[in-house]
Amino acid sequence: MRRAAETMRAWPSAARWPVAGLIPFGWLFIGMLLMWAGAVPVGFLLAIFVGIPSTVWYLNWVQDTHAAWVFPLLGLMIAATVVGDLIFGHVTVHHDHGYDPVPSPLVVTPAYWQAFGGLLAALAVTVALAVVNGERHRGRYRNVARNFALSGPQRRNRCGMPARAPSHRACPAGAARPARSRPSRPA
Repeated sequence: MRRAAETMRAWPSAARWPVAGLIPFGWLFIGMLLMWAGAVPVGFLLAIFVGIPSTVWYLNWVQDTHAAWVFPLLGLMIAATVVGDLIFGHVTVHHDHGYDPVPSPLVVTPAYWQAFGGLLAALAVTVALAVVNGERHRGRYRNVARNFALSGPQRRNRCGMPARAPSHRACPAGAARPARSRPSRPA
């Protein structure tokens, strides 16, 4: 995984940007195509459980975006998949009003198509913003979770710098000491 990310990171940004947009839309398209063909559960699960992790992996490891971009992507991908399932999944509804318990196909109105188009547009904008964020902060977010998990929280000395050794007490030249807050005393 790391080697693949390093290889893709070497691509020019003009090639990385379209790939970042094509990953979620590719998995959504494959999922919708399978739903339309009749394999609704497979298409739904593929769009959700392969599309979201692959998009987040690409954005975090290749584009170097912040890990918090998973939340808007998660919401938009799930919503787009559900609305796409309603459109392409041959959904049946039960009109159980006492006179017709027989299932009938869901009537897809233009509102469904508008909601689907709006969710896809919002997904495209979100991926574009995540890519811009990653290009702007190149290297700042690299493997934040992995480094934290391997090294644990770092101790800091009184200058706010990472403590390298117990004997490292002096602040480097030019480093300002953070203001200390005194605990409030009851009157």
